[in-house]
Amino acid sequence: MKIFDVFINIKIYIYIYSPMIMYSTSAFNIAEWRLTMPELEQISNIQVVLKPKLTRMYEYYIWNICFLLFSVCLLNILVFCCDVRANGERLGVNITLLLTAIAFKQLLTESLPRVAYLTILDKWMLICLFVLFLSTWTCVVPSFFEDDNIAASVNKWIGFFMFILSIGI
Repeated sequence: MKIFDVFINIKIYIYIYSPMIMYSTSAFNIAEWRLTMPELEQISNIQVVLKPKLTRMYEYYIWNICFLLFSVCLLNILVFCCDVRANGERLGVNITLLLTAIAFKQLLTESLPRVAYLTILDKWMLICLFVLFLSTWTCVVPSFFEDDNIAASVNKWIGFFMFILSIGI
């Protein structure tokens, strides 16, 4: 997943007074970054540029944020399994899921670093919130039809569309 790979290039000038360079990876021990093999560039006899490359370890974000929010978005499909005429139950389940996702997003914004732009994770979370909001509105549509067979058919197709939309996230 190259989307989550972030490289940081740091130039460190080292003045060498002996022919041997001592390098330790524990000096760059950062919690959510992985150090790859650094580049060494010799400028002069006593000056070397060390360019360590740091790659973000994104697995934490995938499993602890994306997977949990995806599960909440996928649970909105259960609304379409409820009775077509039970609008109160359907709206109750959907609004509960929507409020859960909003509370989850608010909790994450406190723990993630503040930046002046939308990250990929922010955009994805906003899309998940939009899908939950759309599901809340569409769960009432089948109740507008008088005939129970037509309402059940519309409910099935809207549920199928919301399932495809939720999986497509």
